Amino acid sequence: MMNPRQRAESCDSGVSLRFKNTRLVLSTLRDYVQEQKKAVFIVTHENDAMQYADRSFWMDGGQLITAADRKGTEPA
Repeated sequence: MMNPRQRAESCDSGVSLRFKNTRLVLSTLRDYVQEQKKAVFIVTHENDAMQYADRSFWMDGGQLITAADRKGTEPA
């Protein structure tokens, strides 16, 4: 896995720091999950984070309303 400092230096310079940091954290977690065969559970309001997920769940009013795998289909 690329170390975070190298990864941060390779980010596009024209993008906001917040976006770069979010992308750095999520891509690092994604690499970790794939390399270590582990699971990571993230709760967020950032829709952009879903591109890093193998499975996404949506809630409304504290109730689970839907779930989808990486391909956008509902899991069995």
